[in-house]
Amino acid sequence: MGPSAEAASNWKKLTAGSDSIYLSDPSRYGLSDPGIRAPFFTFHDPPARAALDSANLHNFYVLSNLHSLHCVHMIRMRYNSLVYDAPNTDPLGSSPIDVDWIDHMEHCFEYLRLSATCGDHMVFESDSPPGSPKSYWEGGLSWGVVHSCIDWQGLMEWQEDMVVEYNKTWQQ
Repeated sequence: MGPSAEAASNWKKLTAGSDSIYLSDPSRYGLSDPGIRAPFFTFHDPPARAALDSANLHNFYVLSNLHSLHCVHMIRMRYNSLVYDAPNTDPLGSSPIDVDWIDHMEHCFEYLRLSATCGDHMVFESDSPPGSPKSYWEGGLSWGVVHSCIDWQGLMEWQEDMVVEYNKTWQQ
């Protein structure tokens, strides 16, 4: 809980990569719209060999689960600075970094709102049944149902495999 080293380590493991996946054949997944530019070339130009295939350079697609997790992490980081480092944090500052934080938070709140209202994952949660472990109900969590979660390790490995596949398209 809070800004502990353990919590930071857990979040770093979950958010180490970007929130996008390289797809060599987007049509295989029913995608016909162009994707986004390779995220590791967002702030600088790609190497000349990678830039030769501009369509392939845009075969990255944001995965909503990773994007939602990124947003929760950004909100968590901003919250921690506002609560635990208040003397050094100006919540309504006008520096470019402060303005970027405000814009990013607004984007994340809207993205999470859309994820919750338009997402395809709906679980009916009951109250924690009698005899549930204390961790199920402590603090009003009411984890009355076991959720089916994504294999995050498997997802991260797949994401890394797709980056390797992308790099093979231009690193010969």
